[in-house]
Order: sequence, then structure tokens, then C-alpha cells
Amino acid sequence: MLRVCMILEGCYPFVRGGVSTWIHQYLAQSPDIEFVLWTIHASKDDVKTPLYQFPENVKEHHILTLDEEMPHRKHSHNKLADDTRFIDAIYRLVTGKGDSFEYLVEMVRDKNIPPESLIKTEAFLEVARRLSNEMVGLGLADSYYNLQSMFLPIFKVLSATVPSADIYHSAVTGYGGMLGAMASIVTHKPLILTEHGIYPREREEELISSDWTVKPMRHLWIMMFYEMSQFAYKYAAKVTSLFEDARERQIKIGCDPSKCVVIPNGIDITRLKDLPMPESSSEMHIGAFVRFAAIKDLKTMILAFAYARQKMNNLTLHIMGGTDDQVYRQSCEALINRLNDT
Repeated sequence: MLRVCMILEGCYPFVRGGVSTWIHQYLAQSPDIEFVLWTIHASKDDVKTPLYQFPENVKEHHILTLDEEMPHRKHSHNKLADDTRFIDAIYRLVTGKGDSFEYLVEMVRDKNIPPESLIKTEAFLEVARRLSNEMVGLGLADSYYNLQSMFLPIFKVLSATVPSADIYHSAVTGYGGMLGAMASIVTHKPLILTEHGIYPREREEELISSDWTVKPMRHLWIMMFYEMSQFAYKYAAKVTSLFEDARERQIKIGCDPSKCVVIPNGIDITRLKDLPMPESSSEMHIGAFVRFAAIKDLKTMILAFAYARQKMNNLTLHIMGGTDDQVYRQSCEALINRLNDT
């Protein structure tokens, strides 16, 4: 039986949403395939009771949390065998000047250097010094601790124990795509990449409005996420997206066009055939099936509708869907109430 390792980041089985629903359907409707789940989570606090019951063909579930302490391994390196190459690899990655992930895979796996040791080397500190000297307003402490926050999860991902499988299938680029690319390198098995959203674009939007990192470092964080996506694209045998514009973005980021395939989301229209029609043909009804979460940016949709309503007063917007963030939902409802009162 074909054994597929499904790589997931921050969703199934602990978070509900469109991707999680798709994953569950994919597993349940593929009874002739044996699945291994390999899920990545930002924190061990995110690993709670699963919200989905696994189908019988899910045989294993491996969990990697990016904040967990790695098993202790003795290693006394304050100096690497090749400091110059390590400095260059980290610097090129963080500034978007070149893909050095293969070298990092070699460092953490072939040379068996623990992630915690790599961030404590003189070479790692030298990268922080270089960035601090080059960037206006960036102190050495901020430079070092941002680099540590950036690379410690990367080193942990690249040093993870790889589950056995015939195919590795990641539903995301980012850390999940990096995990899949590393698994493909280590096992020489193919990687399939299915993107429901363009990961670095989503992280870029979050970082632009964030206050958890110092401003001079935001651009470097953004560049790193684009480098991670390029690494996943490089080792993926096939890369899918939901629509043509997303495919074009993948190619622009660096994916080989020959790998890119558009597979649109299907809609079973027979389920909707008995929905009641509007009583008035003069009224235009717009339906939005959404999830109340800040990343979905529903406020922009609401404001766009309010603008359209000023031009055409026969419009009605129906917002339907679940709630991930109750505070964000209440904020959206408050915005709707303010707009209705004006």
C-alpha cells in the first residue's frame, strides 16, 4: 500500500478551517492510501485535543513544536570547522541573496550539530554584528535575538527525525515546505506541494502590521519566508494552486513553471439547488463564506461593500462562516454597526 506522509502547519487536527476540512476529506476519501501525519505547531500550547477523528488509514501522527527543547546532545563547539561558509550561508539567507538551506541540512544532520549549539557560535554572532553595522537603528542585541528567533526554529525543523514514507505531501510552504524539502533530500523520495494560499505573502502582511519585532528586522523576516518557499519549490516534484493568479505568484517567487498546476476548489452545486431565491429581483444579494480570523482581512471586504453600497443601494451582504477569533468577530460586527448608522 502506498504510504504518504502528510505535512501540515498550524491547522489539522487542532484547528478548524478550510484547509483542515480539505485535509480531513482527502484522508477519508483515500482509503487505499496509508497516511502518516507530520504536524508543525508554533507552541506546545497549540497541541490540544484533536477536533477531528482520524480515519482508519491514518497510521501515525508525529508532532513537531517549534518552541520545544531539543533532546540534549553533547557538543562543545564555539567555533565551527568552517566559520566563513556558515557566516555566508546565514547572511545570504537572511538578506535574500541566495539559497543555503542544503548547507544547513548538512550542518544539522550530517555533522550532527545541535540547533542550540549553532546559535551560540562566534560565527552566528558575527552575522548579527554584520547586520547591526549595515542597518540604521539596529542594535547588536536586537540583531542577535531576532536572528536567534528566526533560525532556531529552522535548525529544529532541519534536524527533525523523518517518518518513513513513499511520498511526502506538504500543504504549505513555510516551515512545512522546508520540512518536506529536507525529507526529500534525506530519503530521496518525492515531495508534492499543495498551496491553498501563498505563504510568504500572508506572513508579509502579518509582519508589516506587527509590533513583535523591531522595524529594521521586518524586511529580513519577510525575505526569509520567501527563501523558505523557494527551498520548498526547488525540491517539490509538483506544485499545485487554486487559481491562475496564485500559480503566477508561485512562478514569480521562483517556482519552475513546469511544476505548477492549477486545481480549483470544487463546489457540489446540487447541495445548493434548494436554497430559496430572493423575493425581489431588484435586490442583489452577495454571499461571503468566510472564517472570522484576522488573517482573512474581512474588514477590507466590509469596507469595500460599504463603498459599493454608496453607488448601488440595492445591495445586501450575507456573511456566513465559523469564528476562530471572537474578538476579531466582535470588531467586525462593530464596524458593520458603525457603517449602518452612517
